[in-house]
Amino acid sequence: MVGKSVGIVLSVTGLLSVSIGQAKTIIADPEVRHTYITNAFTLDETVEDAISTKDMFNGPKNPYDLVTHQTIDCNFQQPDPEDPIGGTTPKFMCLYKYNGEDVELKIKYDQQYNSVYEWSHSGNEEVYASVISQRILWSLGFGSDQSVPLTVNCHNCPIEPWTYIQVIQGYDNEDALSGWMDMGLVKSGKWNQTADVVTFNSTIAYFKYKEYVDGDEIHYLDEAGVEQEGYAWNEMYDFSSSSHDEMVARDALSVIAAFISHCDNFNGNQGLICIDKKEGEKKNHNLRKSECDGLSQLYIHDVGGTLGYGWKISHLDFWPDYMHLEEWVDLNTWKDSKKCQVHVNGIPGCSWSGKLQVSEEGRALAARLLGKLTDQQIVDLFTSARANLMRGESVQDWINGFQEKMKRDIFGTTCGK
Repeated sequence: MVGKSVGIVLSVTGLLSVSIGQAKTIIADPEVRHTYITNAFTLDETVEDAISTKDMFNGPKNPYDLVTHQTIDCNFQQPDPEDPIGGTTPKFMCLYKYNGEDVELKIKYDQQYNSVYEWSHSGNEEVYASVISQRILWSLGFGSDQSVPLTVNCHNCPIEPWTYIQVIQGYDNEDALSGWMDMGLVKSGKWNQTADVVTFNSTIAYFKYKEYVDGDEIHYLDEAGVEQEGYAWNEMYDFSSSSHDEMVARDALSVIAAFISHCDNFNGNQGLICIDKKEGEKKNHNLRKSECDGLSQLYIHDVGGTLGYGWKISHLDFWPDYMHLEEWVDLNTWKDSKKCQVHVNGIPGCSWSGKLQVSEEGRALAARLLGKLTDQQIVDLFTSARANLMRGESVQDWINGFQEKMKRDIFGTTCGK
């Protein structure tokens, strides 16, 4: 039973314990990895009774004691072309003083809120969607990366960091990351202009789930021998658990993922991690490990691509739609509720796009968990994320839309009828 096993790791999935710089990587053979997925848990059921007490404004305690809407100073960290910063959305690494020592923060930012350089394109939706979707998953007992909304004074900083970083890393043509780079800066040769201080008024400090838990990520080698991480969404069902309760929990996670429109669900945006069996028991993290001697957990690594329509095609263009209130609320979680089919408009090449069969028990569990969130927690959630800064909708608009969609798709639907 899931409830019996996950009770062991309450402090882990509840994100109450912090482990910095210890986690290593397990490289698992395919068959062993499949066993880890089969035996994995997704939901810490012991969190359910505490959902209504979760601090949705500040989120879980993070490794460096940052608090929501704090203003921090940090020094821009020069990118290393030999170890490039991944992903496509604007971000930079910054050195922050914590307890007298420099620690490296990953800062994702919205280019619209830059004190030095005027950005003329659309903003970074992930700065807002990440906070909302991560804190929903955390509050309900599911694992996820976490973020803290901040204002950042970046010292010795390029006036447009992501453009600067991409040029340094070799993406210096218009086809590379069009829309996220400012090609005007590139063409004019001004991409490397810096300022003593650039203030970004809408950023998040981004923390991976493994930074909160005493555990090791489980990776694998593909057919070409290249190390890969995460799991495809269908693998939760292809390598199903013998526990009925666990499969209900996986269905509930699928319902929640469809509800938030987790369209950027490439394998690497999910995670599989090995967590210590006993709270406080430390493992030897000095070497890469070949096996998991604790509990394996399936979690969602990156949920920045959420709260919109998903992958959208029009007669003029195609693009992923995130953090778009009207499109998100209008999008139904269900492809066909009578057949218990949820759906996601996934980005081409991702692990889940289209319909997915779940159970009424999974829907009911998702409804029970979401139903424990209080009105004040929902207010705190969208206030903390600064949901009003992306497209101009008010925080209250987002609160109303969230409650409307939840009432229609989760509470007002009985799967299979």
